[in-house]
Amino acid sequence: MKEAGLVLDPGCSWVEAKGKVHAFLTGDNCHHPQAKDINVVLEGFYEKMKEAGHDGQDCGCIDDEADRSKAEMFCGHSERQAIAFGLINTAPGLPIWVTKNLYMCRSCHSLVKFISKVVRREISVRDTEEFHHFKDGECSCGDESYWEEINNKR
Repeated sequence: MKEAGLVLDPGCSWVEAKGKVHAFLTGDNCHHPQAKDINVVLEGFYEKMKEAGHDGQDCGCIDDEADRSKAEMFCGHSERQAIAFGLINTAPGLPIWVTKNLYMCRSCHSLVKFISKVVRREISVRDTEEFHHFKDGECSCGDESYWEEINNKR
């Protein structure tokens, strides 16, 4: 894409906590004042997923390398940081609402399903196509039908 002169907007996710909106950009995980805490929370979930037989950090559910890079480009994973920040900065039991400017990839989708089950909190992510409402390890989008629709649009 760089060679062709094409530019892709960076992934950005927003979450509200304590009356303020916080933005998280793809690849900018060290400039936030709570970056260390956010990374510790995410690493904890990655470790728990591995113990449960999943790999939430990688887009490992995508076999084709071209599809994998497409998923990476059109996701950015910024919602992971926003959700971890929301977990740190909101009271237990309160829902977390995240908005993002790009698609949510399957890897992030699986991770958020896992997080919602572990922490027993409702998490909603609005991506470019849909509201994903996660509760008890399930998503309102219907999983497979959503991914078929997204793949047909790309």
